[in-house]
Amino acid sequence: MNKYENLLILDARSGEEKIKETLAEITGYIVANKGELVLMKEAGKRELIMKNNRKVPGNYVFNYFKSSPAFIEGYKKYLNMKPEILRHFVVRMKDSEEPKES
Repeated sequence: MNKYENLLILDARSGEEKIKETLAEITGYIVANKGELVLMKEAGKRELIMKNNRKVPGNYVFNYFKSSPAFIEGYKKYLNMKPEILRHFVVRMKDSEEPKES
């Protein structure tokens, strides 16, 4: 299993309850596909500038998890189907790297 860092930018206009529900669904998806969530941390709210120069409030969340490389493509498709996720990035971490706690 490889280590991955995932940045999620969720639409803050969705509301706190919907964001918590979405994060729980994402955690469930990772675990259901034989992955292991190592750490999930919220990085706060910031404005995100969209392609049409419109500013949208976004909740930034970092996920650190372990999974097989074959899982990642399906995971990205899963995230793309969620309307409350504005942007997401998944990066493979080095085996020696650890999640950033702060």
